Amino acid sequence: MKTNNILAIALIAFVLVSVGYIAFKSAGENAAGDGTDTRQGPDAGEDKQDKVVVYYFYGTARCDSCMMIEAYTKEAIESGFPEALKDGSLEWRPVNVEQSENQHFIKDYDLYMRTVVVSDVEDGSQAGWKKLDEVWYLLGNKDQFVAFIQENVRTYLEGP
Repeated sequence: MKTNNILAIALIAFVLVSVGYIAFKSAGENAAGDGTDTRQGPDAGEDKQDKVVVYYFYGTARCDSCMMIEAYTKEAIESGFPEALKDGSLEWRPVNVEQSENQHFIKDYDLYMRTVVVSDVEDGSQAGWKKLDEVWYLLGNKDQFVAFIQENVRTYLEGP
């Protein structure tokens, strides 16, 4: 009986991981619009202002950890850089990569999981970016998470 329980749990875990992987990789085949900002990025005819864009890339199916990453990142940006947000030198953009118009981000940023990306935009074109996958390891400590986001955003805002 004990072996059957272990096998059942292992099978369920495998199925859940497989479904999550397929849902992320298929990115948008079954997604419906959810009203999220769907602008295509810094090269999509936007203004030519120099700025830093902080993206949170997520999918239609959202776990508690995904929601927490978005909330903590938003809080880190809003509490750490209110003036930069106000003057437009910093933008916060949550993006559903499962929407067809956003699928290019998966390739653009080599996304293989939900994550935060900080993008440096100079004269309307992306000059550099950094993927912050470490956010997953920092979820257990909100203060460290917020400090990590703010440190990375500050590096881009202050420039070289």
